[in-house]
Amino acid sequence: MVPFCVQAEDPTLAVKAFPDQRIVKAGMMFLVNVQVINQDKVFAGFWTNDCSYEKHWVTDHAGVLIQPWTCADNGMEEITLGNGAAYTKNIILYIPKPEKTGPVTFRLGFKRMSENGDVAEPIWSDPVTIRVLVPEGSSITEKSAADDAASDSTAGIPAHRNAGGETDDTAKNVSEKSAVH
Repeated sequence: MVPFCVQAEDPTLAVKAFPDQRIVKAGMMFLVNVQVINQDKVFAGFWTNDCSYEKHWVTDHAGVLIQPWTCADNGMEEITLGNGAAYTKNIILYIPKPEKTGPVTFRLGFKRMSENGDVAEPIWSDPVTIRVLVPEGSSITEKSAADDAASDSTAGIPAHRNAGGETDDTAKNVSEKSAVH
């Protein structure tokens, strides 16, 4: 078994965070590739849940949320890292209600777990800055509610394309506009 040490700052491990984009619309989900890297010359180890990564990752900004993942099976997995090796995950984040368009800076923290389930204080990444776009002249709360209602009715249903390559909704909208004019 790999030794486990419960301390917030650990010189043997470093956390890196790499967002897949630097500009997002308010409420839209985006991916961040996170890595826990062993910086020591000896092995480092910890335990993780093999599905519910939100138990191990946190942000230091109350307005930046981690999207939970639904799991059918959520066992424990022992992770052992050699020198320079990395444990990596893609985490889905979103910023649901920013006050205005502009930068949002946050860090991601990794909470290691011991075999008996004890969870350590987070080891933090360097700050990550994402520029969030809020639609001009609209309330993000109203827009989010409308988007949620729209996505509930079509979630998981692929758009049907007609012979012209348009979705049925696109063709319908064009027909409705043509009928009005």
